[in-house]
Amino acid sequence: MRLLLVQAWAYVCYDDDGNAYVNTNADRGIWKRYGKYCDDLRLLARHDGRIYTKEEAFAHYSVFDERLATIVSVPNIYKPRRNILNLKLRAESFRIIAEEVRNADRVIVRTPGFWLPNYALKMCRKYGKPYLIESIDFPSEMRMYSMGLSGMLKKLTAPYVEWKCKSEIARAPYVVYVTQRVLQERYPTNGKSIGCSDVELACLDDNALESRIERTRSTAAGRKVIFGTVGSLGSYIKGQEYVIRALEVLKSEGITDIEYHIVGSGKPDRLSKIARPLGVLEQVKFVGVLPHEEIFSWYDGLDVYIQPSLTESQCRSVIEAMSRACPAACSRIGGMQEYPDKDIMFTAKNVAEIAAVMKKLLDPEVRIEQARKSFAIAHDFERSKLDALRDEFYADFMGIKH
Repeated sequence: MRLLLVQAWAYVCYDDDGNAYVNTNADRGIWKRYGKYCDDLRLLARHDGRIYTKEEAFAHYSVFDERLATIVSVPNIYKPRRNILNLKLRAESFRIIAEEVRNADRVIVRTPGFWLPNYALKMCRKYGKPYLIESIDFPSEMRMYSMGLSGMLKKLTAPYVEWKCKSEIARAPYVVYVTQRVLQERYPTNGKSIGCSDVELACLDDNALESRIERTRSTAAGRKVIFGTVGSLGSYIKGQEYVIRALEVLKSEGITDIEYHIVGSGKPDRLSKIARPLGVLEQVKFVGVLPHEEIFSWYDGLDVYIQPSLTESQCRSVIEAMSRACPAACSRIGGMQEYPDKDIMFTAKNVAEIAAVMKKLLDPEVRIEQARKSFAIAHDFERSKLDALRDEFYADFMGIKH
């Protein structure tokens, strides 16, 4: 059975040796998850037409294992901007989408509201293909936080994107929400649905909590407390700049024993320009891209995970950090409101609140208390629990006896 996966935010690029890279945060386990429902998995993703060097590709994207799926690249009709008026390119993009949908047995669409998933859904109805929508974020909010000239245009189209997302989810026969409440309330459906996180947590290791507590208690006084965030450096919505500004607030109070580590693709120029005049650049470490299998070790090296996003449905990185008994502070938005401790949440973009939460978490006893809370919450996201719920729902959609 052929399963086609259509992702609104997925980009694919190729290096000069023909190796494929993707910008999505889906790890190997995610592709394996889809693969077990079919014998032919295909990913439909946008391609900007450039061929990158290996160094360029690795700096901005993650290597994709093409043994897990076949990537079908679609010309991007909006980037670069000259493509907008290229009618031939537009026709080619729509032809590829239509052909892939027509040849698929089932179609999964992540995040409707944009041209690629919208047209794929239109073709699903045209060809009578069973489809499922995965509601994983708030697409109109992401447009509202866009910057520059293109950002202004995106803001103008945000109301349409919101309406389209709501209307497509309302009429979808199957919907998977990654939250338990927040996305369901905003984008209700008349079809079958479940709330099931798309995290991939293996069985939790009790040693993670014990090691965290021992490390926190035994750490010598004067060692810098390390805060960390996972998020693209070029994305304003991840909010790293507000943690950087909070460092300056704390520095003005004489608190400098903090480092802020950022994992993510992209160039650090924008954030460096913010940190340098504030006098905190030496406290900010740009780690770059880490393979997903290395990210859990990175969480273990943090004292606090902090997610200052401006919009987020459910942040996988927060849950992953909690699975390593890492205290997790985050902004009070979207699906993130459903799990972290309210005592270490803050208003998005509110530098004073972020600084206050960071200051609170400098206390080792507070970190130990939050480590226990994080680890307890993480148990709700264990793979064995979520897989049972997810497999039953996807089996129904795929027509598989379960």
